[in-house]
Amino acid sequence: MRIVLGLLVSLPFVAQAQTTSPTCSASTLSGSYHLTLTGRNLNSSMALAATYQALGTATFDGMGGVAFSLTSNNNHLQGVRQSLSGTYILTSDCTGSLSIATGDSATYTLITWNQGKNFTITGQDATYSLSGSGGQQTASCGANANSLLSGTYALSGTGYVTSSGSITTVNGIIGQLQFTGRGTFAGNWNVVTNGASTPAGVSGDYTVNSSCEATSTIVDSAGTSWTLAFVITSAGGADFAVDIANTLMQFSASGHSTFTSAGAAVVNAASSVASGTPPGSIFALYGVNLAPSVTSATKVPLPDGLGGTSVTVNGESAPLFFVSSSQINAQMPWDIQPGLASVVVTTSNATSNTAAVTVPSAALPGIFVQYPGNQAVVANSDNSLNTSITPAHVGDEVVAYFTGGGPVTPSGPLVTGDYSPAAGPSPLSGSTNPMVTVGGVQATVDYVGLTADLVGVYQVNFVIPMVSPGNRDLVLTIGGKASATTTISVAE
Repeated sequence: MRIVLGLLVSLPFVAQAQTTSPTCSASTLSGSYHLTLTGRNLNSSMALAATYQALGTATFDGMGGVAFSLTSNNNHLQGVRQSLSGTYILTSDCTGSLSIATGDSATYTLITWNQGKNFTITGQDATYSLSGSGGQQTASCGANANSLLSGTYALSGTGYVTSSGSITTVNGIIGQLQFTGRGTFAGNWNVVTNGASTPAGVSGDYTVNSSCEATSTIVDSAGTSWTLAFVITSAGGADFAVDIANTLMQFSASGHSTFTSAGAAVVNAASSVASGTPPGSIFALYGVNLAPSVTSATKVPLPDGLGGTSVTVNGESAPLFFVSSSQINAQMPWDIQPGLASVVVTTSNATSNTAAVTVPSAALPGIFVQYPGNQAVVANSDNSLNTSITPAHVGDEVVAYFTGGGPVTPSGPLVTGDYSPAAGPSPLSGSTNPMVTVGGVQATVDYVGLTADLVGVYQVNFVIPMVSPGNRDLVLTIGGKASATTTISVAE
């Protein structure tokens, strides 16, 4: 059983030419970046004499200082930890230089791109011609970081074979690895040398640290020992770089999730935004073999299990609305701390891989829509459902329902899986600046908060502004975060 992305969506992207020149300075590069670095040395006969491969992190202070933390391999030593530091200069055209003075002595040409989110370097130290690239790290790789590596990854890379420190040939590796998200993985790979392919099964343990790096020591099915050093190279753990080495062979490789990363399969139930479900709101989880049959909750408090299926977030049960083989709807527990969380599905005979999900601390609203279509779930002033046949009228106060509302000031206890308090309103807390627009015209908002006697549902009460009749765009914005555009039917 695995958690995978199960939505079928069409996302139109429009490419536009850049109309202004970039302007860079030292502050353009700031924070932690993943880094992959390789080096080569040719002897006087133009034969490959020495190679170097390393990966880890580069930390730029935004003021001209840089530090590398790397795990490196060469044709003599494997798994060497390196701490390097130096300075960098970045000019207004986003090019510059980088010099390492501590831990090694090396000079590089530096280019940054993608508004400082990525960089490349090429240069030389006393032994190697070096080149590398890096990109901004994920926001957090602290608690629950092992769950960032989850699901099936395709692996490929190139390397070389050594004998007594001499490089005898180049080779390649290709395979597939299955990560549980809980610190273990298994799979298989093929090592290709001089046209001969040698398959092997592999399995092992891994630990992701706060710098989004992981290490593993494994023995393959042929009895060969390997040391692996990983660095996560994309948000959510969908991609990684890995160096694979022993005393005879070394590879510089990359892994790519064969599905969209597992965390992208856990979404706000109304908006389908990944990692868009604050505590207390409703999320949908998509995958395969999630439940033996379709089962829905029949009472409140919601159950922790349906049809033999249960879901946990950081080990805490998530109450269930609905389960099927490919989808689960559940409530994010009220007491889950914002940040990186681990989501696991368990059935009577299997446990899923662990998915890494970011739980936001503030609102990320998603308006419920009527299926099929994009018509918002809105109650008219007479409590009828808003449709093109039963529209609202200008000046009416209506109620739109959504989830992902974030923290509230409750009128009673907030109990996960139970009805929201009915004793009175539970408005959003803090300075959230809620705003509703209908057809682009701002509406008067009378209330935004939890809906009494429902589970995980919020509502916004607003007055239909002066707009022309017809189906009009409806957008809810809370704390600067806008919902996806839905529609509402309006009459004069």
